[in-house]
Amino acid sequence: MEHPTLAMYYESWGREGDDGCVAELDGRFVGGAFYRLFTEDVHGDGFISPEVPELAVAVVAECRGQGIGRRLMTELADIAVDDDLAKLSLSVHKPNPARRLYEDLGYQSIEDHGDSVLMVLSLDGS
Repeated sequence: MEHPTLAMYYESWGREGDDGCVAELDGRFVGGAFYRLFTEDVHGDGFISPEVPELAVAVVAECRGQGIGRRLMTELADIAVDDDLAKLSLSVHKPNPARRLYEDLGYQSIEDHGDSVLMVLSLDGS
């Protein structure tokens, strides 16, 4: 979290377009998923447009493979629908095993960026 390039994802958290959820196991934080709206000038690798939030998800290493990431992403998609959003986007490195999860959840690859892929989930059926 202290890496400078990550700051854009959490600085001034709670602004318009920020939302997320966390996972706890036995009272301990084990993961989180959130999204944030960005601008044409300030954005991350998962940027599509100012109207489509970029999603980020993380699960602590020892808890991966237990369905926590899937549940977080499903819950976050439900939150996005409640927030009247039409799409969510993310960027994933091609060898990342989570890419299969994203595809299984309905994310579609829309751009190849060499070592990563830009993916989008349509929430409105389009």
